[in-house]
Amino acid sequence: LSWWELIGSTPLGGIPKLMMSEAGNFPELARYYDEVVIQRGLALLRTAVQRGIDQGLFRPVDPVLTSTLLVAPLIHLANWKHSFASCCGGKVDALAYVDAHIDLVLHGLTVRNDEQEKHS
Repeated sequence: LSWWELIGSTPLGGIPKLMMSEAGNFPELARYYDEVVIQRGLALLRTAVQRGIDQGLFRPVDPVLTSTLLVAPLIHLANWKHSFASCCGGKVDALAYVDAHIDLVLHGLTVRNDEQEKHS
């Protein structure tokens, strides 16, 4: 099962929207959510990106920035589902969206054959 099927399409997918909109009213809760959920998730992605770079599979990119860029479109999709999608139409095929995002990311990060030869 994909992230979208397990989290994004469920009521759990609305939690990031709730946390973003209420962070100013509940700063302690926001800090806790940032520490326990956001930073842990970003750390996993940073590690994966860095390993890809170290193994010569990914281009040398900033893992910190890249981890945030990897997550942002997924958070946007979940926010859309739990806000505008319920009243404004514009239905998005979530699985196609996630697949397109993954394809775009992997083709953007992956070292091309001519670049791999330079690192060999």
